[in-house]
Amino acid sequence: MVTVLMPVYNAEPYLKEAIQSIIDQTFTDYKFVIINDGSSDNSEDVIKGFKDERISYIKHETNTGLINTLNEGLDLAQSKYIIRMDADDISIPERFEKQVSFMESNPEIDICGAWLSVINTNQIITHPVTNEECKVQLLQNTVLGHPAAILRRELIVKNNLKFDKNALYAEDYKFWADASINGLKLANIPEILLHYRAHKAQVSTSNWESQLQSAENIKLWYAKYFFSDLLENKLKLYSDFINRSINSFTDFIEVRKLVKQLKGENHLRNYFDPQIFENFLDNLVRIASTRIYVLCIDCNTGILLKSIFDRDFYVSTSMFQKAKFIFRSLQNTLS
Repeated sequence: MVTVLMPVYNAEPYLKEAIQSIIDQTFTDYKFVIINDGSSDNSEDVIKGFKDERISYIKHETNTGLINTLNEGLDLAQSKYIIRMDADDISIPERFEKQVSFMESNPEIDICGAWLSVINTNQIITHPVTNEECKVQLLQNTVLGHPAAILRRELIVKNNLKFDKNALYAEDYKFWADASINGLKLANIPEILLHYRAHKAQVSTSNWESQLQSAENIKLWYAKYFFSDLLENKLKLYSDFINRSINSFTDFIEVRKLVKQLKGENHLRNYFDPQIFENFLDNLVRIASTRIYVLCIDCNTGILLKSIFDRDFYVSTSMFQKAKFIFRSLQNTLS
């Protein structure tokens, strides 16, 4: 019923614990595909130390990269579901049982994740629960923990979904966005089903800057898919807005105009749930307004007096914020 897909590359320190967490699952109807992608450490010895007939071991003589390995695993799977697992994480014993039961009870959901706890910390990584929330949050970030995901294979094959080689270090984000655009529905079980390990050797840590750039490209690509006409000449403004880095009062006013246009377009086209989408945008506007009050850049009396009575600006701020902004602006002008 399930194919468990776990790529391995030089994961010896944590690999035994990761594999054992799969062997110990309360749900047992699975094939465990472990792909050793050219490891140069003793990962192979760890894998071969397990004598479980459900394990299918594949070895690459040279390292082909995570994205190639993941796509190979998708092609190999013949089961109803594909469950992802990383070689340095720990699945709780009931993970598969709960995820398979959820997918069986919710046939409209095609990809499902869960919440994660970070090993040796008190941190919990949460994600949006419903498909409607996931679709909107994809405008800003990934919405499923990749090593905690279960996928309905039939829909993956039908839509020819693959991990994108151009989305290096953010391949999961691009995969979820591709899936959503193709009409697949995403969800998360609001429960910790996987213990996630953060360490310096993992790819997302050692390639942080490249991952950020890939994620930024995916954000803009996803937004342009829906709002290409509106964003054609405003990508820098939109990027600053979505990344919470609006730095001037002039840009803040332009963002307010853009937000109104995005809401109007979504109202006509019904891309996203209107209430969730508008709440998402309004929250970012509040963050931008607070940032501008703190920075108080481009403040002079002329711009201030013209903008303070602008209806969009007025309804987006509290009286306390406007009073504080007036005081700081006058201070700047007089100095």
